[in-house]
Amino acid sequence: MNKEIYEMKRARYEPQVRHTAARAVEIKFDLTHKIGKKQKTVTYSIVTQHHDHDRINDDILVETEE
Repeated sequence: MNKEIYEMKRARYEPQVRHTAARAVEIKFDLTHKIGKKQKTVTYSIVTQHHDHDRINDDILVETEE
């Protein structure tokens, strides 16, 4: 997700980034466009599919060491 955040900032968008366990897990940003005289704002949310957000490293139990 770091690449996406970098590209948005480079395009002068300032996304809202939510971090968990030192990882970006969600990016939200608004895009506004004009249709005739009306402006429409659409909010996008990009969420990681990693299901274990609250751990960075964890111990793994093994029977034997090889």
